[in-house]
Amino acid sequence: MARTGKYILLKERQKISWKLDIVPGLIYNSTMNDFIFAVPILYVDLKLNTKKLISFAYDLKTKDKGRVLSNNGGWQSNDVDLTNTTLKPLFKEISKNVEDYIHLIGFKKNLQRLLCDGWFNINSFKDSNNMHYHPNCEISGVYYLQTSKDSGEIVFYHPSDVLELFWKDSKKEMFTTINSKPYIYEPLVNRLFLFPSWLKHSVMPNMDKKLNRISFSFNIVIK
Repeated sequence: MARTGKYILLKERQKISWKLDIVPGLIYNSTMNDFIFAVPILYVDLKLNTKKLISFAYDLKTKDKGRVLSNNGGWQSNDVDLTNTTLKPLFKEISKNVEDYIHLIGFKKNLQRLLCDGWFNINSFKDSNNMHYHPNCEISGVYYLQTSKDSGEIVFYHPSDVLELFWKDSKKEMFTTINSKPYIYEPLVNRLFLFPSWLKHSVMPNMDKKLNRISFSFNIVIK
């Protein structure tokens, strides 16, 4: 784990089982500490054929002019056909990990989990995404097909809009998951992220002049 300015960059963290129940009232030095209002970020490294998906994304780009939403430059596709057979292996992995995420956030097991939309992103040099969230859904995610060390990290922002007014950076001995306003994760090839749709996030500029950052973003509705 390394800190860059105000940001925390997580390169690799110890893998933990998301199927373990969260136990309140953990004891540290005989005091009771609850970590309430937690923001769950699930990430997992898949073993999909990224070359096939990359080829699919570039082929789609020749047919789809794309759209501009949160993206600064780059190409964002319109919503893809969710019945396309090329995407089925990816959707299967998303569905499997959504089950773990549902358990993590304590939602009812009998509710439907629906992949409601998904789109590809191709970002070249200096392309980025502004801070945003995903309305009208419960869970959102992103899967990275192509990245490099300079592709630009995904940034999540603390839910409290007044955090920095009270907990000023100048008073912090170190930046942690509790006291940081922004938190950065490095995008790695074949890595899937799931996060709350209400969580504000952005994507930093791709500073690789030769390699495009390619990802697939999506939303899950729980009914």
